[in-house]
Order: sequence, then C-alpha cells, then structure tokens
Amino acid sequence: TRLNTLLASPLISNNDSKEKCLPGSQAYLADIVMINDAEAAILIGWPGSPEDEELTRAAAAWILPYGPRRFVLKRGSRGADVCEDGEEVARVSAVPGIRAVDPTGAGDTFVGATLSAMADGETLVEAVRWGCAAASFAIEGFGLTGLLAATRAGVEERLGDVRAVTAGRIAGRAAR
Repeated sequence: TRLNTLLASPLISNNDSKEKCLPGSQAYLADIVMINDAEAAILIGWPGSPEDEELTRAAAAWILPYGPRRFVLKRGSRGADVCEDGEEVARVSAVPGIRAVDPTGAGDTFVGATLSAMADGETLVEAVRWGCAAASFAIEGFGLTGLLAATRAGVEERLGDVRAVTAGRIAGRAAR
C-alpha cells in the first residue's frame, strides 16, 4: 500500500499568510498529515494556546477538507492526538516518567517509527503508540545519544507503558 505523509516543513512558511501554508496541490497527495501543536496553531491561526485541548479538532477540521483522511497532532510530552475521517479517535499518551534532556530529533523519530509500524500493518493508533515509545529515547540524551541506547526490546517495553496509560482513551466514547 502507498502511504504519503505531509509533514510540517511544506506546511509552515515564514510568511503569515495562511493561504501559502497548506496548498491544496500538496495536501491532496497526503494520506496523513503529522504536525506538532505549535505548527498547527500557526497554520490555522489559532487564537489560544497550542496546548488547548480543542486545537486537535480545529486543526483537523481545517486540514482534512484538503484531502487527507488522517491527521496526527504531536503534543510533545503530552503524546499525540489521532483523527481519522474527521473524528478524533485517540489521545495517545507519551511514555510516563521519562526525563527530557534534549528534544532534538524526537519529532522525526516519532514520525519514522509511526510510519514504520504502519508499513508493518499496524493501525494508525497503534502506530502512533510506537512513535511515542520510540521518541521517548530521542529526548533522553543530547543529540543521538538517547537514540543510540534504544533497542527494539526497549521500545516494546515502553510501548507497554504507553498502552497502559492510554487505555480507556480510545474512540470518541472515551471520557476526556
């Protein structure tokens, strides 16, 4: 299966013009859009804080009409929110108890691990859990030192922690 992902760099410009941020000519090619909360706030002209709970729905409502069916809002130490077909389906936790030293590379690690898990057949929600687990290693040291300590077994162990914390948050039925 083909999987196209649109990330923040083509979305956010140094220009304040919203029209230049998300050209339909790029977005219609994407299956998934993955951006962080600060990027989403800039993109849609969010009047509040990037940490606002309602940003996910507002950003998805703004982005998904361009063509992508899925949207992931990366929220750093708060994990990630997942939307499919216009509905928020999950709020995935970050790995609890991790001491952040340097966030450099965490977003790229998150996206890479998420897409790798999807390529292996995982659902988007489960893939985002993998992304959160893998990204937790990136923040534990400066530069690549945290990632160099990562092993598949270590990521799987942290995946269990993410699953445990995220349990009960899946689907719109879950209490917020």
